[in-house]
Amino acid sequence: MNRSVSAVLAGTFTLRFSTGLTGGLLVYYLNRLPEFGGPHVSSTTVGLLTAGYYLAELALSPIFGYLSDRFGAHRIMQVGPMFGLVAVLATAYVVDLRILGVTRLLEGGAAAASIPSILGYIALATSGDQSLRGRAVARFEGATLLGIGLGIVAAGPIFDAIGRGGFLINGAIYVLSFAVYRWGVVELHHEATPEELAAGAHNVRPNRLDLARYRGILSSPRVWLLAPTWIALNAVLGSWTTQSVFQLVREPPPGFSNQLLMQGFSPTSVSLGFGVAGLIFTAGLLYWGSRFRRLRRTTIIAIGVIGALFMLAAAFGLNHSEELGLAIQLALGA
Repeated sequence: MNRSVSAVLAGTFTLRFSTGLTGGLLVYYLNRLPEFGGPHVSSTTVGLLTAGYYLAELALSPIFGYLSDRFGAHRIMQVGPMFGLVAVLATAYVVDLRILGVTRLLEGGAAAASIPSILGYIALATSGDQSLRGRAVARFEGATLLGIGLGIVAAGPIFDAIGRGGFLINGAIYVLSFAVYRWGVVELHHEATPEELAAGAHNVRPNRLDLARYRGILSSPRVWLLAPTWIALNAVLGSWTTQSVFQLVREPPPGFSNQLLMQGFSPTSVSLGFGVAGLIFTAGLLYWGSRFRRLRRTTIIAIGVIGALFMLAAAFGLNHSEELGLAIQLALGA
């Protein structure tokens, strides 16, 4: 694998580590915001701030994808770390929820600028070698998952140790990501293939944002068939890494103090739980990844959904198991 692709993957890891770290730190910061002179933060506010990040990523990704094709992936991928740096530095020094909302939009913009340009760069760099492309994309997914996971795990001990100073550390990681993209990656230029030349495609970079292509993708029955399941699965993952963490670390509201999972856990203890979950998650990826030859993909998805329902039922039972004894609590936790 060539040097630039390896550098892109390294930058992907550090960038997604920053994403996970910011997400974890922000939840802990919002829970203790009154201690820093800010207002009390409700669960609804946490949800809105989280949604702002993904809304910005969703809305801006097509635009940055176009800009990446138009001006070069190498240039655009450098924009993401700069957005992220501004966002975390602002977060470290403000308690105003409106400004924190803007930082969430900036973080979403960082992901929107980075992911399409990185994937476009990998596609261009591996256009002549399908086996290399497969390895590069697989490693991109691995770097993404590992980076986000380790960032979330690291957030707890860092916040317990230095509080919102953790955002400054994250700023340094964004600078590192920028340095990797700026000096570790070389710009690539697409050379038209004989087929493209025969079709008159002397310049494959688009001159305008073609919304018709996106309409064509969104009108595909295959997209709409999978979309509800895909959105629901990601919603579950999102709730476990944001709203559920907020409920675990906050002091329980009146009337909910008997719930076992709302007892003001420390950020470090939450990180330990995420660490265990991450190991199980990785083992699951390895196990199910080798089952595609024998099982249909829809069968594997169905098993995952059924397993998730059992998991939610167990979590509900564990949360209300204060008087059921340690043995039952351990069984539900397992």
